[in-house]
Order: sequence, then structure tokens, then C-alpha cells
Amino acid sequence: MAKIVELSIGKADLYQTKYSISPLIAQVLAAGDISFEHADELFRPSESAVCDDERFISAKRILLEAIDRQEKILICGDYDADGLCATSILVRTLRKLGANVGFYIPDRFNEGYGLIEETVVKAHDKGYTLFVTVDNGVSAHAALRKIHALNARVLVLDHHEITEEVTCDLLIHPTLLANQYKDLCGSGLALQLAHHLIGFDPYNAVLGGIATIGDMVELWGANRSIVIDALALLNQHRFVTIEALMEKPVDLYDEETVAFQIVPKLNVAGRLADQANANRIVDYLCSESELDIRRNSDQIIQLNKKRKEVSNAMYETARTLRETGNVIVLTHHSFHEGIVGITAGRLAKEIGRPVFILAEKGDTLKGSARSVADVDLRRLTSEVQSLCIRYGGHAMAAGLEIRKEDLPAFKDGLLRIADTIDWNGAQETLAILSPDPMSVTSKDFMDLLALAPFGSGFPMPLMRFQNCKVQSYREFSPSFRKWQLKWGNLLVDAVYFGEITSDFPQVVQGSFDVIGKVKIERFRNREKLSILIELIGASL
Repeated sequence: MAKIVELSIGKADLYQTKYSISPLIAQVLAAGDISFEHADELFRPSESAVCDDERFISAKRILLEAIDRQEKILICGDYDADGLCATSILVRTLRKLGANVGFYIPDRFNEGYGLIEETVVKAHDKGYTLFVTVDNGVSAHAALRKIHALNARVLVLDHHEITEEVTCDLLIHPTLLANQYKDLCGSGLALQLAHHLIGFDPYNAVLGGIATIGDMVELWGANRSIVIDALALLNQHRFVTIEALMEKPVDLYDEETVAFQIVPKLNVAGRLADQANANRIVDYLCSESELDIRRNSDQIIQLNKKRKEVSNAMYETARTLRETGNVIVLTHHSFHEGIVGITAGRLAKEIGRPVFILAEKGDTLKGSARSVADVDLRRLTSEVQSLCIRYGGHAMAAGLEIRKEDLPAFKDGLLRIADTIDWNGAQETLAILSPDPMSVTSKDFMDLLALAPFGSGFPMPLMRFQNCKVQSYREFSPSFRKWQLKWGNLLVDAVYFGEITSDFPQVVQGSFDVIGKVKIERFRNREKLSILIELIGASL
């Protein structure tokens, strides 16, 4: 069972006094250690602004001059939702200006991340003389040098970490911009440049918001405005490219709908690069033919269903292969390179130990690692990174590639470091709030939810609801259950996605505790308070 830790709410009174808010909202702000500067954004939101940094002015000048000279411009993107939306924003924008513009998204498996020399040479042979990288570029040093060697030019719009000097004609990076823009993702940068080139475009704004949600960047400053505006515009205009990706009608788009229903479908072609071409997603997002949109959206939806099937099969295989020990390293001929991270994450969460999932690729193994609380992958892999052909990541997640013959030495090195780690604290931790059932009202929860969007930097905290009494219960499937619960003076719906195990309490009647997140359940323009259950037990 997960370790449950109460979040500190010691500063709640300060927020309540300053903003005249309910104790519940004050506790959420205190638990998240939200600065007053950021709290001001919640209660006194500012309007969206166009970044006036001189770099955007210079980029506009370079692009307009290139259009006037009828130069061929290539937008070089990435295969995730951010890179695809950023590419689409700039392609649409430059097409509106009459540019001779093309785009290229690399094959995740055969070319890897970012711009490579081979792509540069092929594009130059086709007459491209101005390259624009979006959501990549700062680490594409060989490709950037090749562009200059060919007497071409390159603009780099990227938000990834800069580790050495970037050789380009112009670099636009969030760390070079004013503070409110310091967390922009690739699409956020592309959106700002598009504003300078053609002014406000509602569809560009929606793509920028989808990418900002999908890339899980901090939802403060310009990012917060981007997401708020995007959701409002999406609900207002109901753009057909986005609507067509929904498998059932949605009353109101919010950040969760985008994160769980839209973003995975944009990511799917990159994950299943052996079965689809991510460039087609850009074609789709830029399409103006409703007939083509409807036909291609069906293909994207079916591909995403295939991704789910592959993911579930991989997960079940990984569970059957699972070894004992404090570090799990699994490989199998059926493992898919594009799904390794998802599988590693699911299994790590289930068993509370770091998991490495490796797919076979010729003479090598390519995969991902996911860790758990208090176990830093950088430390865990400190003795084995020298065995890796490729390794990159941070404390909780990493990608890697090793030679098949090095797998035993790789495992041994991991286990040597694992023996030095204190595993007592290495388990899933649920940090929670415990609202007072006798004083919190339904309006308090609704007022809290009105502070959306929630996400990175401002997450909706898990809450513990104790002694919930069952009023009604319905089982829709073995992995989907729904209750109406009485908690204190409130009647609230609660849903649980997952199998009920034998150690769970009686769920049809009686009472129990739940830990989960509050949300608004919408159906036919009606709103109800609901709890999305994370954990259920007799006494939590």
C-alpha cells in the first residue's frame, strides 16, 4: 500500500487573509506552496500579451525577407504533441503569407530526436535555404554546422536545456526572454512568432494551448494565459480537426479532456513510427478539407486504439516476466520501442521499484527507465552509463540504448548501486489534504475548481475523504465502478477505474475512506461534483 503523507497547510491563514478566500482554497495554496506572485495570477489574471523581445522582431524580418526572395523555408519539428503543434502553427502562418514552406518530422526509430545532417543535405538538395527548428535544435550541433557549411541559414526555436553554444543565425529560447515567458514550450515560442507575423489567429492559439498542456510545462505566466485562452476558443469555435479526434461528444473542453483525449492521439504516430508517419499529423492539423479531416481522424483514432492494445499487451508480458529485486530490468522480443516508457511507468508505480523496459533493435536494446520516490536514476545508473550507447534523462525518467552483450554487466552494475540504497522510503507516496467534512461545502469545491486550469506548478491535490457512506453503487465493468457517497453533509459521486482487490472493503454498502481528486462531471450541460478515486480502503 502507498505511503500516505499529509501536506503542510501552515500558511493557509496568510492566503485566506490576503485574498478573502475559503479555508479549502487557502489550504490548497498552502499545500502547494504557491507564491503570492502566482496566487495573484489566479485571482487577478492578466490578459495575454505578445512578447516584444527583439529576437521575435529579428525572426519576423528574416522570414519576411526570405518570402520576398521566394526562398524555400523548411520547418523542422519533433514527433510529440508540442513539436507537431509548433510545426503546424508556423506552417499555417507562413502559408498565409504566401511562403514556399515545407516541413519535416523525423522518424522516431530510424532517425531519432531532432534535426540530423542527412535531413539537412536532402533538404538543401531540394532547394531549401532557410531552416527553422521548433521544439528541437539546441542539441543538433552537427546538423546546424552542416547548414552553415552549405551556406544556408537556420533559426532555432527551442525550450530544451542548452548545454553548449548553439551555432545558428538566431536563437529564441525561453531563458533569454522576460520572466513571464521563461517556461514557454516549443509551441509557445512558435505562437509568439506567429503573432508577430500575422497577428492573432484563434486556431493557432488552440494548437499552442494543446501543446502547452501536453508538454506539461509550468502553468504560470504566459503559459497560463495560453491555456485559458485556448480552452475558451476551443469551446467557442469547436474546430473540426480537434472535434473529429473525440470518440464521443464533449460538453466542455477542459485541460483534462485535452490531456487524456487529444494529446495521446497527436503523439501516437511518433510512438508507432513503424506503422505511421508523424508528418501526416501536421498535414491533418493544417488541413482545411472537412472530408479529409473526417477520414484521417478515423485513422488516427484507430491507430491510438492499436497503441492501447500494444501497451496493454506489453504491460501484461512485463508483469509475467517480472523478477524479484529492488531494480527490475526486462526485455522481450515483443516489446515495442515506442511504448517502453509507458510500460516502465505503469510497472514502477505498481511495484514501487525502478523499472527498465528494453526493446530489441538489431544488436542493441533500446528502452526507458522510470523510478519511484527517493530513488534517483542518475545515481542508480552511475556505474553503467559508460556501457550505454545513448543515455539521457533526469531523476525519475530516462531513455537509453545498450548492446545486447552488455546486458548482464548492465544489470550487475545497477544491482551494485541498488545494494547501497535505503529502500525503506522507496515506495509510492500519496501526499494528501484532509478537508473537514463538517465545514466544507459544495460551493467551496466548485470555487476551487473554478481556479482551473490545473497542472504542472499548480496541481489539484489528492484529498482524503473519511467515513464515506454508500448511498448507491453501480458496477459498469470489472475496472469501472461508480458510487454516490455521503461525506459529512455532502452527497458526492465517486468513480474508480481499476480492479477491486480482496483487501478492499465492502464497496456495495457500508462505509469506507477514499483518496482522490475532486472534479466536475459534466453531462448534458449539467455539472456535478465528483471524486476520481486513487485509493480506497477501510481506514486510510
